[in-house]
Amino acid sequence: MVKNETLEYLLKEDEDGTISPFITTAIWGDNDTITSNDNIVRIVQCGGYLLEKQFMAIEDAIEAWRDYYEMTSEQVELLKSIYDRKIINSHRIITLTKSEIKLIGTESSEGLSESMVSFEEIGVYWDK
Repeated sequence: MVKNETLEYLLKEDEDGTISPFITTAIWGDNDTITSNDNIVRIVQCGGYLLEKQFMAIEDAIEAWRDYYEMTSEQVELLKSIYDRKIINSHRIITLTKSEIKLIGTESSEGLSESMVSFEEIGVYWDK
């Protein structure tokens, strides 16, 4: 389960070439409270800054992502649509329509391929 659920950027290659999940701090909680054995300084030093946007209120996070990735209005609408569908049922598989795929904003086959891989990591697939 760990290998299937760990995001790619949280994997580390050991000296012997073994790839395994790598994490330096742990947090847990619910919608109202987040807890850790580490203090906030240690969390940030150990990569917690990677989760900054995930800890924001949804509208603030969307605006931060819009600015950071220079997203178009159409891309933001796609983001909101996927978010709304995921929040209703996080385990449901989402399939993007051809018109939604166009909203990604790239005609490059490499860009679409990379997008497909990233989307599949969160259970979002292409309509073929």
